[in-house]
Amino acid sequence: MSNSAAQPKLGIKNPYLDEFNSLGHKRVSGFSHFSLDHYRHRERMVKQYAWAIPNQIALDTIAKYGSVVDIGAGLGYWAYCLQQMGVDVVAYDLIIKGENHYTEGKPWTEVLEGAPEVASYYPQRTLFLCWPPYEDPMATDCLKFYEGNTVIYVGEGSSGCTGDYEFHHRLNHFYAEVEGEEYVHIPQWDGIHDYLSVWKRKLPNDSPYLEVKRDFCGRPVDENGKVIEDEDEDDSQKDTPS
Repeated sequence: MSNSAAQPKLGIKNPYLDEFNSLGHKRVSGFSHFSLDHYRHRERMVKQYAWAIPNQIALDTIAKYGSVVDIGAGLGYWAYCLQQMGVDVVAYDLIIKGENHYTEGKPWTEVLEGAPEVASYYPQRTLFLCWPPYEDPMATDCLKFYEGNTVIYVGEGSSGCTGDYEFHHRLNHFYAEVEGEEYVHIPQWDGIHDYLSVWKRKLPNDSPYLEVKRDFCGRPVDENGKVIEDEDEDDSQKDTPS
């Protein structure tokens, strides 16, 4: 299969976005009225579709980076949307259907059973991590095993409720956000501050699978002994611009 970027196709089916928009969900200066009805809708829809809501600009951004391996795919909703656009996506989730409380219903596309180790099989693909579980090493382990150069992450900032501390730490040490794609807006549920960002490896020949080297002060250093600056160590939650 070709790794070339897919040409975006118009008119894909995106029932999650359609249903979300039908709720009349609006924010004012980054905040919204949190109603019981919206909470009930959210509880149902995040299990039926996904936590993050894909819009066309987010899908187009991913499509530019060619073939994708989606780990922690849940029911594969984002993969389903991307495949409609011609993107070559292979999706994995550790917990198979019917054995978890995160999802309900049938998968939207084929989702294979696989742990973070499968990231090592796909260095030629973009690693896609969408809403990795909070305070869980899953996303960290994916970065350890992945030897490719591009990571696309959908979730909250380092102070948010996706991924663990080491994941955000490694992401900022070994990768740099792509200019213009540091914050790609997606629709957000009440109280959620998720977004899409694209990251490129800083050191192409150095895999995060290796343990981080440190100097005598305990600071992480590259293979030449130079201290790696953590540009986003105190990154706060990013929110929708007013």
